[in-house]
Amino acid sequence: MNYSSFPKAVNTPMLLSALSAHLSDPHTLLGETDVLIRSVGSPEECEASSLVFLRPQPLEELQKKVDACRAGVLIVDQPVPVSGERAVLVTADPLAMFIKALNHLMHAEPTASVHATAVVSPDAQIAAGVSIGAHTVIEAGVSIEAGCTIGANCFIGGHAQIGQGTVIQNNVSIGGVGLGFHFEQDGNRLFFPHLGAVLIGAHAVIGSGSVIARGQLSDTVIGAGSRLGNLVNVGHNVRIGEHCAISSGTSIAGGVHLGDDCQVGVGVTFNAKITIANACRIGMGSVVTKSLPAGVSVFGNPAKPLPTMGTF
Repeated sequence: MNYSSFPKAVNTPMLLSALSAHLSDPHTLLGETDVLIRSVGSPEECEASSLVFLRPQPLEELQKKVDACRAGVLIVDQPVPVSGERAVLVTADPLAMFIKALNHLMHAEPTASVHATAVVSPDAQIAAGVSIGAHTVIEAGVSIEAGCTIGANCFIGGHAQIGQGTVIQNNVSIGGVGLGFHFEQDGNRLFFPHLGAVLIGAHAVIGSGSVIARGQLSDTVIGAGSRLGNLVNVGHNVRIGEHCAISSGTSIAGGVHLGDDCQVGVGVTFNAKITIANACRIGMGSVVTKSLPAGVSVFGNPAKPLPTMGTF
């Protein structure tokens, strides 16, 4: 049995010179510019027609890794000599350029389609170019803008609105109700009707198995460009700003407000009705019990400032 699927064949084989023309970041080519790129991989799992990248490191170490690697094209941050029919692409941020190269080499036009087993209400508004996976249910009043991809076994209800180009992975629930109730004086529990919607901005990503509850008397909001990992729970009335990264296993209790550009590590828990200002970083496994000002980094249970915490 083969225990690796790499190197991975690209969808669009391309000469290095042609790929270079597509890449707008400043870069320099050294070596054989007519190498035909047929696959991508890592420095350890590659072939003569592969494109790989090497992280920035001291020049001597970089040269050793280039010499030991079989790949035909290597993206690096410093000029290094190569022999034979090989080349290096020199740029300030090798990983960024590798990702952009992947977008060209692995690009395949998505086919917009609604799977035969999907159940889509005739009263839902589905724009052109939307793909809907198997066994997904979309209720009346839902609005999905152009270019969205909805995975298999999803539920979208509660008059949710999904912005252009958003990707919703498999097994996601959007627009169900949360745990909202009120105790009467005699102890009777009254369920609070959820009248709000879920509003998701353009080009967001919602990871597999995530749950996003609709609001009660206000909407639950996921800002444009924000990304939720797998198994993220978003309670009612939560507002997540734009371009946030919420890692897998995070639980956000009802009424929490997160500002723009926040980064949240794996398995974080947020107390209800707190406010996290812009550009905060929350470390893995933290329990956030209180509101946070802009730009702070916190970690722990309860979460406390940790200025030395790196990115994740």
